[in-house]
Amino acid sequence: MPYPISSQLTKDIDFFIKDTNERKLHFASAGGILPEMIVLKYKANQRIQEEILKLEEIFEVEINPNLDNIINFPNNEMREIYLRDFVFYAKRGFYSYDKTFITDFNDPRYHLVASPVSSTITPESINNELLEDLKIERSINVNPCENYLILSNF
Repeated sequence: MPYPISSQLTKDIDFFIKDTNERKLHFASAGGILPEMIVLKYKANQRIQEEILKLEEIFEVEINPNLDNIINFPNNEMREIYLRDFVFYAKRGFYSYDKTFITDFNDPRYHLVASPVSSTITPESINNELLEDLKIERSINVNPCENYLILSNF
């Protein structure tokens, strides 16, 4: 079933794309409006998520060193709970992003939470044909000074 607007605004939907540099990216929508491509290709997005669950955790992970400047965690336990899903995807080779301003469902800004760093073994690859369905053809706007990645409709 596609992602109706009511689901987009009330659920934290994970979606996946491959960028022009062949990096695998994961996003948590936090109740935000999804990019049109994800809405139109929801079946491919769901199949990718199913495939990711089968992948081994083979990557070391780096947490965004600026994360504590973006999110004010009340304590370390809450920080670890927040990081759990993002680390899950990064350990499988995905750069993992979260919606930055969750009170504005139209705001397209996401921040990097966790990224894969290195692996001592060759990763079992997710079905590349699936990710090709969700490959974007133009660059994503990243503003390193503000630590945000801006997703526009692609």
